[in-house]
Amino acid sequence: MQCETIAVAGYTSMRPCLLTIVPPVLLGMFVATILIRKARMNLPPSPPGLPIIGHHHLLGTRPVRSLSDLSRRYGSLMFLRLGNVPVLVASSPAAARLISKMRSHISCSPTIPVVYFEREELLSAPPGLYFKFHHRLRTAELFSAKPFHFFQPIINDEIRSLLQVVADNAACVHIRKELYDATFSIISRIAISRRAKDLRSPSQSDHSSSLQNLLIDSIDLLRVQNIGDYKPCLAWMDLQGARRAKAISTKIKSMWQQIIDDRRRTRLTRGSEIKDSDFLDVLLTASAQDDLQLSDLAIKAVLTNMFDAGIDSSTLTVEWAIAELLAHPRILQKAQQELEEVVGAIRLVEESDIVRLPYLRAIIKETMRLHPIAPLFMPHTVSESCRICGYNIPRSTVACINVWAMGRDSKVWKDPLRFYPERFLDSNMEVRGQDFELLPFGSARQACPGLAFGLNNVHLMLSILLNAFEWRILGEIDLSEKVGTLMSLKSHLVAKATLKIPRCVIDGNQSA
Repeated sequence: MQCETIAVAGYTSMRPCLLTIVPPVLLGMFVATILIRKARMNLPPSPPGLPIIGHHHLLGTRPVRSLSDLSRRYGSLMFLRLGNVPVLVASSPAAARLISKMRSHISCSPTIPVVYFEREELLSAPPGLYFKFHHRLRTAELFSAKPFHFFQPIINDEIRSLLQVVADNAACVHIRKELYDATFSIISRIAISRRAKDLRSPSQSDHSSSLQNLLIDSIDLLRVQNIGDYKPCLAWMDLQGARRAKAISTKIKSMWQQIIDDRRRTRLTRGSEIKDSDFLDVLLTASAQDDLQLSDLAIKAVLTNMFDAGIDSSTLTVEWAIAELLAHPRILQKAQQELEEVVGAIRLVEESDIVRLPYLRAIIKETMRLHPIAPLFMPHTVSESCRICGYNIPRSTVACINVWAMGRDSKVWKDPLRFYPERFLDSNMEVRGQDFELLPFGSARQACPGLAFGLNNVHLMLSILLNAFEWRILGEIDLSEKVGTLMSLKSHLVAKATLKIPRCVIDGNQSA
């Protein structure tokens, strides 16, 4: 009887001990299993992760900065797992070049959908179809080496309107808002030959239902990372507004369909010798060719993506450049002196002047180096398993380039945190994708097809604003970053503008 009591007592005393030991043992076994599995898979280096969420907890509120810090510890080619999504991150020019060589294994499927189109859209098409479409855009007359030949009247008209608005509100100019409106009008007229703010659904006449406002809403949603994209089991919680995004995309698709149908009817009555006049014409011409099979759904997705990619990239780059110039008066004075010598104060800057403005071009390069608008560029999906640098890259891995980290790498750039455009004056380095140290638009076949147009537009807009006005900041300059999937100034830039050239020049009446 005594023995039984002792046994029971021993059993009773063992229970708390087992409860203390078992969880760590099980966790250790789980971690060991993961490490063994990882070793067998021969994946690139990665930090320790957690069950279910993977490495999400390591990203914090500044993902590109966190990834940059992790790359210094685990290497410039790093493997992560964000929920269910495997991610390959390149953080050096050499690693970016390796990812670029994987192009035959990569499809253009964004990590976070721009808007919630069905997966049959062109943006998630197989690599062959996607690259065929990209090649056709590059060789199309509208996107050839001289896009301004087609769009110069539109650009001149909208930039002149921008200057008039700035002059009329010179005491307090909200720079991002005015740049945003001007860029939106330029892209809208180039895309569909109409201003999107003037287009509304027949069933809705209120201001918020205009195509421009709906597209702005979709761009705002692009800035928010949706946890459901990484962990589908949590999508039902709708933490980042997926239902709202779907509702917006439904309205956008309905309006695009109306515009497409109207254009098709117009094209039936025009002569076959008439060339494509805008981006929608290019897409409809491509859709009529059997080898591409471009559906209406894909056309809508590409049009929406054109606004999503084009509006912010131009607007925020110019705003960052103006902010840095206001923070560095010496550089601003040097830029304006160059403009005065080349252009003077009796006319507006023209596209042909840009080639004679090397310092202004260096300012744009330096802005794109230090403040890339898409800090994690090229988030494309690996369509089939492959090897890179001796490592196995599983199918469905999202491959991206930490452009932000590359632009601030002391191994690549001298004094990388300093805004110093002079570093590009004696350099042949360009932003067009051949130089992997500077990749604001991507590289090779993954590069933006509208690169030439967008770059010229940024150069022209910045140079005209600097030549037409003297700028003085109102309040403090805050160069800290607001980072989502797109990088922008944490606070909007507000400045005072003093007109330097005659008002009749910006009004288009130079004889006055």
